[in-house]
Amino acid sequence: MMDSFVFPGLTTRVVFGSGTMTRAGEEVRRLGHKKALVLSTQLYGLATLFPPFRRVVDAAQPVMNALALEISQAIHMAVLDGLNQRIIAQVDSPAPIAIRLRVGAASPAIRGTSGRTIIAFQPAPVQAWIIGQSEALLPPEQAKRYRGRIETIAKRGYERIEGEMVQGVTDLSFPIINTSGISIAALTMPFLTSQQIIVPFDDAAIMLYRAARRISESMGGTLPEPHFPLPPDLQPQ
Repeated sequence: MMDSFVFPGLTTRVVFGSGTMTRAGEEVRRLGHKKALVLSTQLYGLATLFPPFRRVVDAAQPVMNALALEISQAIHMAVLDGLNQRIIAQVDSPAPIAIRLRVGAASPAIRGTSGRTIIAFQPAPVQAWIIGQSEALLPPEQAKRYRGRIETIAKRGYERIEGEMVQGVTDLSFPIINTSGISIAALTMPFLTSQQIIVPFDDAAIMLYRAARRISESMGGTLPEPHFPLPPDLQPQ
């Protein structure tokens, strides 16, 4: 545990260390402010230290490391955090240009490739609650499209969407299945099309599936194999 200390190198004091939260009110009043900015790794810690998540990260990390090197694409893993998807593991591509998501980052699950993939393999009551709560925050047409995509994911076993967030990137995601047949996470590849591609998309898709299957097996689950090569995504975004 780090002893508390004051870092005076900035125009406003920054106080570090254990026990400093109890002094936050005093510090705020002394500086003549009303609120404090608290920097914490609590959410990331919850995601990675909570035993079920810690177990899947430990199982996935070496698999993800090897896969990213082999296909020269970034790989990340996400879990559900309420109505959000949260990144709990990520491996950079060795290529000079790549897509990268920050570990700990959160965004609405229904809007994300990973989030929709996880939602598609939840128990019916859980899925209904997540979709219902999420749709309440969306325009009707957009909510309808996302619901349709989730239904398709449940049937075909994966999510594939092109250019949803970044033009030239095809997001492909497979669920990580546990012993109950429920998705506890999603393994996702934001495949960046460029002149420096080492492994074509169709081959990389097979390798991503095999990685997700291997991680699922380590969690006691079984991941059905889709028909390869995967067909282009024709659903409305």
